[in-house]
Amino acid sequence: MVVDPLTCTALKKLYERALTNGFMLRVSKGNRFIFCYHDVSEADAPHHSWRYSTTPARFKEHIDLFQQLFTMVPLEALANDRDLPTGRNYAALTFDDGFHSVLTHVLPMLRSAALPFTVFLNGLAVEHGRGWITDLVLAEKDPVFVKGMLAATALAPADAGDAIGAIMARGRFTAAFAQRPMLAPRTKIYLDRDDVRRLHAEGVTIGDHGYQHAVLSRCEDAVLQAEVSAGRDLIADITGAAPRHYALAFGKHEHYTARAVEAIRQRGYTHVYNTNPNRVRKEELGGAELIPRIGFTGDTTDQVLFYVNRSLLRKFTL
Repeated sequence: MVVDPLTCTALKKLYERALTNGFMLRVSKGNRFIFCYHDVSEADAPHHSWRYSTTPARFKEHIDLFQQLFTMVPLEALANDRDLPTGRNYAALTFDDGFHSVLTHVLPMLRSAALPFTVFLNGLAVEHGRGWITDLVLAEKDPVFVKGMLAATALAPADAGDAIGAIMARGRFTAAFAQRPMLAPRTKIYLDRDDVRRLHAEGVTIGDHGYQHAVLSRCEDAVLQAEVSAGRDLIADITGAAPRHYALAFGKHEHYTARAVEAIRQRGYTHVYNTNPNRVRKEELGGAELIPRIGFTGDTTDQVLFYVNRSLLRKFTL
């Protein structure tokens, strides 16, 4: 059967329209979702980037939408309770890297709405106020700094056009990575120990996101062991409790290995999360399965609905 181009276009528009409204979620119940954010900052913030940032105004649009469509629950409840009532759809909010904007923008907004959330921390960012990705965002016009960062991950100066993307795709994380250049702090970008204590006291769940945000699939053994251990020790020291939740850095299939996941579980983590854009299925809870999260940055509410609704139709392996 041959379908003419006009018919294809019409069918595509119909498909997109079906996935950009709340109808599917109103008729399909008992679904669970975990949403992943990073930084919530104004567009003129020095560290703001399309890669990981959401403006406060856009974030509020997302939250307003979620409150209409979901019962918002703590990550602990969604990931542990296999028998949540099936007459509703559930969602949990998570924030990666430990940006300071979680304290300044996210906490006031979610506390006023009585919405729970989880923060996954990079330990080095907490201790030193720096992260390699935000350093490259801030220093993108500094060729000496960018070259030094590339060299620390065994890449060539020719990768300077998209250093972050190149390091994510092909960088090597060895002992040299710990000696990489780091910017001197100019503005506060990440949570510090006192901030983490405050969030913990507010009832926020604190999880681990790796010590240096390294790509686990390309870590030499010593770096891998530090990635899955140092953050855990730091969080336990700050909060008095060892974390049970670990969110894989970047979180797609090429960013981790079975060996890395096993190393994480051996440290006592009971829940490990990737960023495959899927709903959470019951069989992924309480066992060896990785738990998926759907990531958002500056997406419109139509785009948010598209990503959520399509996960009702198929399971992605990215």
